[in-house]
Amino acid sequence: MTLTNLLAPKSSPNSTSVRIILALVSPSSPFKIFFSSAVNFIYYPPYKIYYHLLKIGCTGDVLGSIPATLDQVIVGNIDRTRTHSIKIAYVIGVNDGDFPSNNFSEGFLNDKDRIYLAQNGLELAKTTEDLLYEEQFNIYKAFSSAEDELHISYVSQDTQGTSKRPSILISKIKKLFPNLQEQSELTKETLAIGNKAVTFNNLLKAIQKIYQGEEVESIWYEIYQFYQQDKNYQTKLCQYLEALTHAEKTEQLSEKNMLELYGETLKTSVSRLEQYRKCPFSFYLKYGLQLKEQEELQLKTLDTGSFMHEVIDQFFEYIEENNIEIKQVEEKQLKEIVEKIVNNLLSIQKNYIFSSTPKLIHLTNRLKKVVTQSIAYIVYHLK
Repeated sequence: MTLTNLLAPKSSPNSTSVRIILALVSPSSPFKIFFSSAVNFIYYPPYKIYYHLLKIGCTGDVLGSIPATLDQVIVGNIDRTRTHSIKIAYVIGVNDGDFPSNNFSEGFLNDKDRIYLAQNGLELAKTTEDLLYEEQFNIYKAFSSAEDELHISYVSQDTQGTSKRPSILISKIKKLFPNLQEQSELTKETLAIGNKAVTFNNLLKAIQKIYQGEEVESIWYEIYQFYQQDKNYQTKLCQYLEALTHAEKTEQLSEKNMLELYGETLKTSVSRLEQYRKCPFSFYLKYGLQLKEQEELQLKTLDTGSFMHEVIDQFFEYIEENNIEIKQVEEKQLKEIVEKIVNNLLSIQKNYIFSSTPKLIHLTNRLKKVVTQSIAYIVYHLK
């Protein structure tokens, strides 16, 4: 690979840097001896394995770019964007669980392990507490960076149609600025005049807007007089007006019903109490009536992980029940046992999703190969 080919423009500004690195350590590079000896000194992997590992790591990396200094529009996430003197800022996706995020997993090493290693001179990635403080700072920076205007938005549902709640930051901002008016593109609609039925439905919407203190065009007052004199619509119009001004009186749950729903001992958690504070009705539906969302025909990571663990557990139970010496298990026998266990698990109703579509059947066959190889590694080390 020549220098001209390396520096040729590609689709990404990061691709040039990645290609140069890969060219330096490629099998045909004159630097092969240096990299090979350096790597063998540290870790002792074969050179080709190191090259492919480095290739995977470099192609998956994302390099930041310094923004220009003229008038511009900068798009980025809050933990990567470092700018000042922003005239107008748009903060999008301010939804519960996303902003701020609630996905702070400790990983293979927990916070206690990281602190211990840091105290002994080996500093790793940040702890979940550090990430939490950093995110709070990034949120403050995002909300305070604009000089003229700050626009905050959130979605009402995701791409799957599942409803999403606004972030707790939205309610905090509304408390700080009580006169702040929230606008939504979903609620903006034009009340058109069409045939009799369509116009009547739009009249009801206009009446609701008037009831909420909004202004409507004066023609709707004349339309109201028209339908009030129409015998076919008089009853419907009166019923709607009564429903609009009707105040529903909610009754508290009786002590008997509360005991049947929650029992004498209240079992709760911080997340449950937070949900009750946000919406008592959703708490009642989820933990009182114990309603669950309709299950989607979708294979999740948790399903595959649980399935593989169950196969491994049943494999060793089979070995123990049949008095088979683990050190004498051959590859052919291992595959037969795994095949039998997988087929038995697929026949169970709870695992129907693994054989529901041709795509998932293909995925199940791949899982079977992976779990067979995993068990083979375990047996090999036990030998």
